[in-house]
Amino acid sequence: MIWNYALERNLRMISDRISKMTGAKIIEKRYSYRDYQKYRQSSHKFELKQRLYFLMQQSKFFDDFLEKAE
Repeated sequence: MIWNYALERNLRMISDRISKMTGAKIIEKRYSYRDYQKYRQSSHKFELKQRLYFLMQQSKFFDDFLEKAE
């Protein structure tokens, strides 16, 4: 199945118009893929995961992992 971005955009516009008329909250546009990648790269959580993954690959035993993590 191929995602139809034009249909998604049209449905979002209709939904936003109806929400505006009824006074409901309009959902903000999500990050684009590029923006999300920038956000993710600057995240401390992402950096920590990368470091831990690297240490796990380099360690053979749990004690070795703990030693390298310090």
